[in-house]
Amino acid sequence: MPPKGHGTHHYNFVLYALDAPLDLKAGADKKALLAAMKGRILGQAKLTGTYSR
Repeated sequence: MPPKGHGTHHYNFVLYALDAPLDLKAGADKKALLAAMKGRILGQAKLTGTYSR
C-alpha cells in the first residue's frame, strides 16, 4: 500500500501457463524460477493494477 500523498502506484502480475509442473526447491529466487520456466511456457497474461490513497 503506497503512503498517503505518494501518488499512484502500479502493481504488475504475470500469469504463466506451463507444460508441466516445475521442480523447484522452496525459497527459489526469481532468477531460478525464470530459468526453470525457460522453454516450458505455453502462454502468459499480464495484469497491471493501480492504486493511490
